[in-house]
Amino acid sequence: MKMIKFLKNLLSKVISSKVDVSQIVIEHYSTLYNYRTDKKGKDIFTFFGIPLIVSIILVFFCKGTLDPSTNESILLSLTIFTPIMFSLLVAIYSVNRRRLADKRTHKIIKQFKSNVSFMMIISVIAIFFLIINSMHLWENQWYSSILIFIILFLLGIIGLTFLLVLKRWNHLLDKTLDEIEPPKEKIL
Repeated sequence: MKMIKFLKNLLSKVISSKVDVSQIVIEHYSTLYNYRTDKKGKDIFTFFGIPLIVSIILVFFCKGTLDPSTNESILLSLTIFTPIMFSLLVAIYSVNRRRLADKRTHKIIKQFKSNVSFMMIISVIAIFFLIINSMHLWENQWYSSILIFIILFLLGIIGLTFLLVLKRWNHLLDKTLDEIEPPKEKIL
């Protein structure tokens, strides 16, 4: 956590506060916590370590390159996916607005907001690197491998964070549906 605060202070001196997203990253990081065991390690490994390891392995299988059609497909998917995540934020707020007084639900919605916002930031960064990759700015295999590694790492983070968001979304919808009484069936 000290490292994150150090980076935030460093970024605040370089980047305008209007585009500083470090608070969103800190909020997301704070949600990666197992409340049953009171530990962060397993969640941090799951959401950052696994994508790191898988990305390293995949870079060797890809031989440091990404097929142009694959690059375009991922780019297109992310450009569609990112605005949908924003819509999801609006939907979760409107569906659960009256339930914000419940402390547990309020906490889950706040974590959900942090996770979706973080996923959107990572998606925009991945889009940036995918665009750079599609330009073929260099022929050096080393640079290409690093770029592919970054793209795969970011995609891994997006994928795992999406699963976390999906689980929280499902939990919130279940709580909302439990409060709604189902319509009575008509007997014919």
